[in-house]
Amino acid sequence: MRNKCQSDKIKNFVLRQALTSDSADILEWRNDRDSRSASIDQKKISQSDHERWFCQVLKGGEKLCFIGENTDGKIGIVRFEAVGKKVWEVSINLNPKFRHLGWGEFLLGEAGRYFLNMDSSPRILRATVKDENFASRRIFEKCGYIFDRKSGRNLFFQYVGKRG
Repeated sequence: MRNKCQSDKIKNFVLRQALTSDSADILEWRNDRDSRSASIDQKKISQSDHERWFCQVLKGGEKLCFIGENTDGKIGIVRFEAVGKKVWEVSINLNPKFRHLGWGEFLLGEAGRYFLNMDSSPRILRATVKDENFASRRIFEKCGYIFDRKSGRNLFFQYVGKRG
């Protein structure tokens, strides 16, 4: 059960597609030391590389990003990227100000439901998480992702839930 304070924040929660104005925040969150340490690819992303990637996101289609926000600000981003026919890689990154406050599970769950219900085409969602990234492992598992396999230091999860 959520406490009243958390319920008020959730009540004011909005999920929307990323906009041009989100670009700098997304890059800042991605290049945050803790984000890089938890990421599969730990190198710092350059402004030019980010801008190229973000232009593709804004076009939609094969790359989609959703921002969760409330009256306190932008909470984080959930990315869906097509990696095969009907298969989408999912990742999440929270604004450092919202980490360790219980927002990861809520944001991932809301974005996943929205994404799966965008149209009726079947989709398989998968996530790759570093073995030692316990927070992300827990978030994906709580949202219904099932452990599929391990390769090196990476764990692979697949969403087996339903739309709705």
